Amino acid sequence: MSNQAHMEPRKDAANKRFDYLVDLFQVKFSGCVGLCISGFAILGAVICLVGLHTSSWTYFEINVPELSIPGLCICVASALGGWAISKSSIKEASAMPYVPPVSEQVAALSDEDILVRGSDQPTAPSGELLRAARKGTETDDAELVRAEMRSP
Repeated sequence: MSNQAHMEPRKDAANKRFDYLVDLFQVKFSGCVGLCISGFAILGAVICLVGLHTSSWTYFEINVPELSIPGLCICVASALGGWAISKSSIKEASAMPYVPPVSEQVAALSDEDILVRGSDQPTAPSGELLRAARKGTETDDAELVRAEMRSP
């Protein structure tokens, strides 16, 4: 079995975990956006209610109480829409199957799936695996493998 075949379970686990985290982020982000919409809409509704109680309040020559009723309706509809977005994202997040971290996924695999090639033949000859650090210096392969004896 090749080394790449042994690494496939780990790559699949990492891809599954990444996809899960991206999906979870998108769902939770949409829930936060829904709550923000609801919050700003409620704030707008409070402002519209204050405008209804002030009968002679004008702002840049606009009579505020005349705009308060349609504004209040828009704000209430927006608040309900934002709340619905938030509730649907909570349901969607709870319906998503949990994907554990890669370390937990790998721990659950069988020994055959996680063993790394150790005794198989090398994929390349040793001459290709050992190269000199600087270009232009030709060193024998056996010389690269041999440990130097240095005296202190």
